[in-house]
Amino acid sequence: MDYTFLVLTIPSLGGAALVWGFHRLRLSPLPACIMLGILLTPFKHMLFRDDVAVETVAQAGIVLLMFIVGLEFRLDSLRHMLRPCLLGGGLQAVLTAAAAALLLVPMGADPVTAALTSAGLGCGCAADSAAESRRGG
Repeated sequence: MDYTFLVLTIPSLGGAALVWGFHRLRLSPLPACIMLGILLTPFKHMLFRDDVAVETVAQAGIVLLMFIVGLEFRLDSLRHMLRPCLLGGGLQAVLTAAAAALLLVPMGADPVTAALTSAGLGCGCAADSAAESRRGG
């Protein structure tokens, strides 16, 4: 029996339900799309037979994600928030990186690994919270 219809329909309905739920909560649909991707990742072998197909769909997903992000941003509000975002995001990145490094070094990580890991963590947290604060939530 061919389950292609079910394998394609169930994630689509789940995605629609997630986006609808986020819309009802007055949240951006972006986290719903990301959450759906995270939930479906373990089942990718049911949808795709080879890695080339997975990579192609992943690239299409990135393009669509960037399109949605582009729809969310308004250039005039972005200009208005430039200085507070750069100052706040930079400060948060530095403080998060310092806190992570202070935790990693006593745990036995070598200083280079601790610095790189904490820098990535600091930048990731700053980017995530900057996107949330831009939304106003």
